Amino acid sequence: MKKVVVILMLLLCFSLPVSAQNESKIFVWLRIGESVTIGTYTIKVVDVDKDFTKALIQVYRYGLLYRMGTISFNEGLMVDNIQIYLEDSFKSEIYPAVLLEIDVPYFKVGESIVLKNKQIEVIKANESYAELDLGYANVTLSKERTYYKDKNFEIKLNPLNYLFREYIYKDQSGDIIYKGISDGKALLVIKNKTYELSKGEKIYVDDVTLLTLLEFDENRALVRLDLVNATYLTVKEMPYFEGFIAEHEKVRLSKLYELEVSKFIDENHVEVALYRAGNMVEKKVLSTDSPYLVYYPLAIKFKYGFAGVRNNLAYFVIFADEKALKKEEEGIRIPILDIKAKLPEKVHLGENIPLNLTIRNIGDAPAKNLEILIFTDDMKSRTLTPSFLPNATIIDNSTITIEKENQSLIIEILYDYNGKAYRRIIKHKFEVLDPEITFSAKLNLPDNATLGVPFNATITYTVYTNYSSSFVLAIEGEGITYLSSPIMTAESPSEGTFTVEIAPVKTGNLTLKLESSFPKKQILDTATIPVYQFKKVQTVEKVVEKYINCENTTQNITTQNPPAIQCPNETKIIYTPVEKVVEKEVLPIGKASLIAIISLLLGIVLGSLLLGEKLKNILERA
Repeated sequence: MKKVVVILMLLLCFSLPVSAQNESKIFVWLRIGESVTIGTYTIKVVDVDKDFTKALIQVYRYGLLYRMGTISFNEGLMVDNIQIYLEDSFKSEIYPAVLLEIDVPYFKVGESIVLKNKQIEVIKANESYAELDLGYANVTLSKERTYYKDKNFEIKLNPLNYLFREYIYKDQSGDIIYKGISDGKALLVIKNKTYELSKGEKIYVDDVTLLTLLEFDENRALVRLDLVNATYLTVKEMPYFEGFIAEHEKVRLSKLYELEVSKFIDENHVEVALYRAGNMVEKKVLSTDSPYLVYYPLAIKFKYGFAGVRNNLAYFVIFADEKALKKEEEGIRIPILDIKAKLPEKVHLGENIPLNLTIRNIGDAPAKNLEILIFTDDMKSRTLTPSFLPNATIIDNSTITIEKENQSLIIEILYDYNGKAYRRIIKHKFEVLDPEITFSAKLNLPDNATLGVPFNATITYTVYTNYSSSFVLAIEGEGITYLSSPIMTAESPSEGTFTVEIAPVKTGNLTLKLESSFPKKQILDTATIPVYQFKKVQTVEKVVEKYINCENTTQNITTQNPPAIQCPNETKIIYTPVEKVVEKEVLPIGKASLIAIISLLLGIVLGSLLLGEKLKNILERA
């Protein structure tokens, strides 16, 4: 597009000041008859062709016609050290205009830039600083703050440390020629004029370029050029609206009108919906070949789309008949919700991030039944406000946990006004980074457990992370159901304990694993506990009851080993064997051990019977 002007500029650059090798730029939308003034030059759009691909330009200097020519998307116009290009066009009855790019060497102190009815004046300036008067505000730009934007202008400072700092070798050709040393001074030829300079001495090459001789010897001289009393700026006049709108995002254009990208088809096609007072009034598919949607007093142009990993975006330029729009909106009272959600773009898996949601009613009527819904994969929160009055504010500082790699957040706002329902949806996709978190943990168990009887397992852990994050630790083992910790939040380093109750359903040695599935599935600790079971075992004990008549007195003595009782009038003794059932807790046993235990029990029973019979005989003889 600029190839013709570039070739001409190369031919002209040797006649320009040294500082003119860098450029400042102006971007401005002009309708037929509108103009831009830069210093002593005025650039006016006289006419455009029917396709809005060419523009007829007149350039005035000191109020007199100085140059006239046409520009197109492929060919620009150069007037002295000013280059003029056609960058874009807006073919609409509401605002038929062309976008011009005007390149100049610099903006000088005291010089005014008039963009139609808007003016910028340079108050102070150098190569890394600019103080500007916009008529309604003063703006200072520097290396620390290079950018300014408001509804009228977007201004960027292009700072430099210096224009030029190089060694110039003796008799080397160029704009600056070093001729050697004379009477202890360096001889420099600049624009056919000879200067004798001492080390550190400064001279003006032109009204905005300062040369400093830093050092020199017989063969070379080190010089530096600085821009003084001028600066490099990129100035852009803003249309009514310009910028990206994400898919499903709804942007408020005015008190009444909102624009939504309802569907992103591809980078050359998008579906948009225009709303007036919350009601859809127009829906249309726009393309780069057919980019316009006009709904008076608005005219919308789709420029291009961007299919991103996190968001699909569409770029728009919008103009309005601002007088007609202001008149249309006079006297209308509606709630207008200003919704701002401060969310980071990059997050870590498992990270807890603050939502920082602020909703303000900047309208002049209350929003009824205001409902705020926040979703990730499911609903995270829901709040209801019966009447949200003008100038009222709702702040939500809740926390969202990043639970998966393609995490997104949806904020849905519902409210009523004047019998109509309104809905706003905000979608935010995160760039989810790999987690940065490590664990150490210990699984503590009792010495043993009983089948079916719950026991407590205590876990102690330490977490190392660079951000607030949530995690869950799980315990797994054969014969138990899945158990996990509560959701825990950690800062770094963070220590803690938690306890889970485990009911074993299988005897034997139970091995438990303490696992973390985050940031990756890993076993943090293992422990083993033996599990016993209850069994009912019948054992027979001989209980002997001895009835003795001693002087008409009856004694009842129960004992396993009856003592010798002396009674002078002993009559009759009766032995009654009694069986008792005793519950004992035993270990799980193998087959061989079981046979041995049964044999031992049988021996005890038979021995008891024989002992009882022998005791009976002794007592009878007694």
